[in-house]
Amino acid sequence: MPYQILIFEDNSRLRQSLEMLLNDEANFYVAASFPDCDNADKQVEKYNADIVVMDIDMPGIGGIAGVKKIKNTNPDVKVIMHTMFDDDNRIFDSICSGADGYMLKNTSPLQLINALQEVMTGGVPMSPFV
Repeated sequence: MPYQILIFEDNSRLRQSLEMLLNDEANFYVAASFPDCDNADKQVEKYNADIVVMDIDMPGIGGIAGVKKIKNTNPDVKVIMHTMFDDDNRIFDSICSGADGYMLKNTSPLQLINALQEVMTGGVPMSPFV
């Protein structure tokens, strides 16, 4: 049975591309995607998500606060930050908020898929720069 994925990404083109990429994989199913994460905790419960792909810079509460909300109510859900920010503060804040991995948006599609598989087997995927 494929892992249920939710995507939180405000860039609609990237959100759609991620959906197409991940739905092409036998191990993943994108249950839903959203342009903000204001209700991320409720959406994770509603869709029974296993994995969340989370952008950092979004309207509303933003990805780092979104991770906190998810982990407070659904600590077993794996969250991978998928962002263009490679600065130490955002990386540190994301991990402290409960993120299970941190991948930069310039990561290849294959590396992203491998990171999602890795996080579900207990790994902590990070882009090489991180």
